[in-house]
Amino acid sequence: MATNVTVEIEAEEMDEGLSLMEDLKSGGLNISRHTKMPGRVKIVGFIKKRFESMLIEGLNHRPLKELADEAIKLRFNCVRLTYATQMFTRYANRTVEENFDLLDLEQAKAGLAQYNSFVLNKTIAEAYEAVVDVLGESGLMVIADNHMSQPRWCCSLDDGNGFFGDRYFDPQEWLQGLSLVVQRFSKKPTVRKN
Repeated sequence: MATNVTVEIEAEEMDEGLSLMEDLKSGGLNISRHTKMPGRVKIVGFIKKRFESMLIEGLNHRPLKELADEAIKLRFNCVRLTYATQMFTRYANRTVEENFDLLDLEQAKAGLAQYNSFVLNKTIAEAYEAVVDVLGESGLMVIADNHMSQPRWCCSLDDGNGFFGDRYFDPQEWLQGLSLVVQRFSKKPTVRKN
């Protein structure tokens, strides 16, 4: 079931999408800027089918710019980009190539080298930021969504990989991760921290 979120923005900002994220306020499903003309934030989620890869799915099949252009063609103006706390607290300095080697993802690594080689030698944190930058340059806003603690499957009732009260949730590490993400992305006008 899809949900549309209504956003209040000024008419001249309808084409400027990027400046829109700087001072949005939310309450439930409503997002507003206390201005006149209604608009819509249409969000697509770029997922990680293999969370351990710590990189969005599909970069081994198509150039990121092409994926961003496809999202815009489908009339999306925002991307929900999930990340795990430990991507920034424990694995931030591991390169994408090292990570793919550790996971024995040789075929995916070859595809990545073919379509998005610019991320292979980047660290996990730099690669996430590079994805954010390409999406922003394409005109897409980004919601940096801290979705889990560990970069692995989450969201069942007993996997321990959620937040408060879950087995792998460490409040101090979570705060450290949030701080690192804010430091990295606070100057990027296309990013909304969640």
